[in-house]
Amino acid sequence: MGFSLCSPLKLLKEKINIHLKANDLKNYIHQTVEIIGYLITVKYVTTSKGERMYFGTFLDLEGMWIDTVHFPPSAKAFPFNGPGCYRIKGKVAEEFDHITIEVEELKRLVTLNREDYVEENSVTV
Repeated sequence: MGFSLCSPLKLLKEKINIHLKANDLKNYIHQTVEIIGYLITVKYVTTSKGERMYFGTFLDLEGMWIDTVHFPPSAKAFPFNGPGCYRIKGKVAEEFDHITIEVEELKRLVTLNREDYVEENSVTV
């Protein structure tokens, strides 16, 4: 049918060693963290100087929301590369009791395709 019945984060080609979750971010205010998220949506905006910046929304390993802010330098250096799972590195910020990550680096992660998944989970008789 073309879609998975499990979390896309479980279909990453390489094993990830980042286990930080959205609920833990409140313990890392003003600190730089790395977290894995599945991209839900991106809002593109233009600053008063005419530069592009983004606001991103992701789901973490437990299905909780991660909100990100991509200021112009980061947005230019690390653009979104379509739907999928991303490694997000940035500083945790809190404003009006809302936690966001001010992104410093963003990398799309490679996921298994159908053929890779079948090969990995095939049973030989």
